[in-house]
Amino acid sequence: MTMSQNDARQTLRYVIELTDVYIKKDYPQWNRRTRKSKELERLTGISANAQTVKYADVIDNSVEIAENDKSFAYVLLKEYIQILAALDKGNPELHQKAKQVVLEALRKL
Repeated sequence: MTMSQNDARQTLRYVIELTDVYIKKDYPQWNRRTRKSKELERLTGISANAQTVKYADVIDNSVEIAENDKSFAYVLLKEYIQILAALDKGNPELHQKAKQVVLEALRKL
């Protein structure tokens, strides 16, 4: 099955919206907290559909990080709480599920 040009363009827009801009390579003088703060600011302007994709990403990553990297999980899950508080334009059911998954992952730590 081949994707239509319109679907391909839309997918590319979502990829661009969701790709981190404030990365360590480009902002080596900034610590993680500063980079993530700027990234959160940027993410608040992405489309509702891209926010919905972000919710799914948060769900997937939350489960995996809580199981496989407990030392880093607390930091990432706290960042996810901030992201989910700020991004509220996407699918409301998936948004709620993402919040539940993050809180459950935090409880398991």
